[in-house]
Amino acid sequence: MSMKNKELEHLLQKYFKAPQQLKEKLKSIDTNQLSFKSSERSWSVREVIIHLADSEVNAFLRYRTIIAEPFRETYVVDEWKWSQELKYQVQDITHYLDLFESLRLITYHQLLLCTDADWDKYVKHSYLGEITLKKWLKIYVEHFEQHMKQIDKVLSQTTFDVK
Repeated sequence: MSMKNKELEHLLQKYFKAPQQLKEKLKSIDTNQLSFKSSERSWSVREVIIHLADSEVNAFLRYRTIIAEPFRETYVVDEWKWSQELKYQVQDITHYLDLFESLRLITYHQLLLCTDADWDKYVKHSYLGEITLKKWLKIYVEHFEQHMKQIDKVLSQTTFDVK
């Protein structure tokens, strides 16, 4: 890896560690907590996990586009519509966790091969504007962190009687 930037190195480590952090958090969650929704328009932990996997698929494709076909338009998805139409609430999370981890690992190792010039390549997003590879990495690190906080919030709202 030719980049020298400490911020990028820090972001890369956070990006790499995300799957393990998610697995650790899920060790203490039971089935009821996994499916709990505080309202009809909120997501359960299950839905957040599947969303993270679907987002990682999109991130994987965006990364590849930034490197191989820079300067193109990229697509936007309706996250709520995906969660409803793809029936996140009834899906088993096992394969989604594996998918998230696999895509992160593949992409992490490819990111280590990026040249300094690669980090300035970008795609065009309809409302985020130009997304350079540097910005892409920051977006997906922050996206994961936001959803970990969301999981914590959902878990704090679960109040099941333990007898």
